[in-house]
Amino acid sequence: MRDFLRVKLPSLYNFLIFLNHSIFFWRFFRKSYSQFGEDLIVSHLFQGKGRGFYVDVGAHRPTQFSNTYFFYKRGWRGINIDAMPGSMKLFRIVRHRDINLEAAISGMKETKLYYSFNRPLQNGIYDDETVLNTPGLVLIEKREIVTQTLSSILDSHLPKEVTIDILSIDVEGLDLAVLKSNNWSKYKPRVILVEILNFNMEMLKDHEVSKFLSEAGYVFYSRTVHTIIFIENEMAAGLLQKET
Repeated sequence: MRDFLRVKLPSLYNFLIFLNHSIFFWRFFRKSYSQFGEDLIVSHLFQGKGRGFYVDVGAHRPTQFSNTYFFYKRGWRGINIDAMPGSMKLFRIVRHRDINLEAAISGMKETKLYYSFNRPLQNGIYDDETVLNTPGLVLIEKREIVTQTLSSILDSHLPKEVTIDILSIDVEGLDLAVLKSNNWSKYKPRVILVEILNFNMEMLKDHEVSKFLSEAGYVFYSRTVHTIIFIENEMAAGLLQKET
């Protein structure tokens, strides 16, 4: 039959081959919304899990370059936090199941300068103004804002008896300050994604973020171009057990 179609009805045969390949492709296709596929890497850790909870610090946009929208599409919910003025208007429309907060996170409650640029992805709080020397980057505005700690945000907004599965942090160099502002005895996410620019694997052992998370009970799991992924020791032990 196959040879008959190929010889006698080549157009139909080619169409059936195309249809078969298309069905196969769409059956296994998974769209990533992260900048470098971080969400697909993390999703591997939660295979078989129904719904979960995430906290996205420096969420920026509800879908584009989001490490958590993949999970939202699958029924998860969480807390999205971004300091950019007006950032949560679109979140409240696109991600209405989530708790969407316009807030700045730092190591303590204090007044900081928030910088807005012609490239919104680089908006944020900077401890110095060397960022202003970046070629092509134009400062639009800087304003004073009052920062909060991650633990205070979670105390106020994390639903009762909810475990955080994923903590994603992208705050332009203040990642360690955000991590230090958490109450680790009370809130311990299973997976943590941290943006670290200009990172190479030789830096892993001595990097301040890596050392801090190691002391908090996490191990390195994977990396993408700019994001390092850590998982809690218990999860790592479970994965090792599955592989042996």
